[in-house]
Amino acid sequence: MDTRVDRPPRPSAVESPALGGRCRRLASFDAVSLLTIYLVLLIAVPSRLVFGAIGSTGTPAALVGIVALAWWTAGRIVPSIGGATGLQPVRTTLLAFCVVVALSEVAGAARAMDGVESRAADAALFGLAAACGVAWLAADGIDRLERLVVLLDRIVIAGAALAALGIVQFFTDFDITKYLWFPGTHVNGDLQLIQVRDGFNRVAGTAVHPIEFGVVLATIFPLAVHRAMHRGANPRLQRVLPLLLIAAALPMSLSRSAILGVLAAGLVLALGWTWSQRANAAVVTVGFLGLLRAVIPGLLGTLRNLFTNLQSDSSYVARTTHAHQAWVYIGATPWIGRGFGTFLPDRYVLLDNQYLGVLAETGVIGLVALVAVFCAAFVVAHHAGRTILDPELQSLGRALAAAAVVPLITYVTYDAFSLRMGVGITFLLLGCAGAFWRLTRHKPLGIET
Repeated sequence: MDTRVDRPPRPSAVESPALGGRCRRLASFDAVSLLTIYLVLLIAVPSRLVFGAIGSTGTPAALVGIVALAWWTAGRIVPSIGGATGLQPVRTTLLAFCVVVALSEVAGAARAMDGVESRAADAALFGLAAACGVAWLAADGIDRLERLVVLLDRIVIAGAALAALGIVQFFTDFDITKYLWFPGTHVNGDLQLIQVRDGFNRVAGTAVHPIEFGVVLATIFPLAVHRAMHRGANPRLQRVLPLLLIAAALPMSLSRSAILGVLAAGLVLALGWTWSQRANAAVVTVGFLGLLRAVIPGLLGTLRNLFTNLQSDSSYVARTTHAHQAWVYIGATPWIGRGFGTFLPDRYVLLDNQYLGVLAETGVIGLVALVAVFCAAFVVAHHAGRTILDPELQSLGRALAAAAVVPLITYVTYDAFSLRMGVGITFLLLGCAGAFWRLTRHKPLGIET
């Protein structure tokens, strides 16, 4: 006689309700999820807060960037993890720049760097690795166009939140970032986030410097314009409010770099618009500037003077003088440079020109490679926008191309690589441009729902 008792099968991990829900949540955690965490830490945590053991580039966001780099690397080694392969201009040009950076480090080691420069080089390499990890994961790891759009929406919302904080700082002279903290971090340097220029508060939000604050907003600005014009499923106020906040906060940085960046981005956008759209944009711009002049008398005049009184501006005079002095060092190692991250302002010259800094540290080859990264992102986003049929995606392509133009222009006017938020947003959007090109190559009719 068979004495066995039939028992129900033991629930597997997938069949178990609790474990099954956990597995589903893990399965839904994709590249966009990690990049969103990076974005939140980049904007919400003041950039002056770093992990001391890592150095000046060891922000909480940078650690997530290293995780992104590990994720992307694992995807290259183990195909089942996921990650696009094949032609990707943004990935290729960025890899080329990293190769040049590595060669410059070899050149720096050959001249026997001292401890100060060696530690600075290590910190710079850590920051670059984190930024590249974000760019590569975005370019190769975002698997659907819909998820890319979600990430870009989140970038606009983050930019609006940063702008709102800057507006509060401008009108109240209250810096809430003094009270923001992240476990395990400490303040890197004695930084004043609200400065004064010509009687106006010059704000920085959670960025290190007002220039960085303004450039970050200028980089996000074209995406905010696109969202206001085309994200029709959202209520009108929800679409327009981020653009209004960013546009209002930009002048409060009192930064030439920010103004140049937003003008360049606006020009790229306008070249793709119809004449009717250009006319509407001109009317809105004039009205907005008139309102800004009425609410904050003198602000627009101060911004105008930043450009018309250059010869008497101490900042501009110092930059031009230092640029001439830098050529002495550049001429000593013109092709491969003296080592990435080693041209220290307190030891050599304060440049406020990232291209000159790259030229000094990685030589002519490094400068060409960096410009090629920006140009590749612009070309692929612009090309994808022109070849796709959906008007909303055409606009998105132009917005990503415009975002790539902002660093191409503004890197002439400030030391971008020494400021982590600006680099983080730039490289994130470079990766998004690469992802947009890849994901739209076989979607001529637009987003599938």
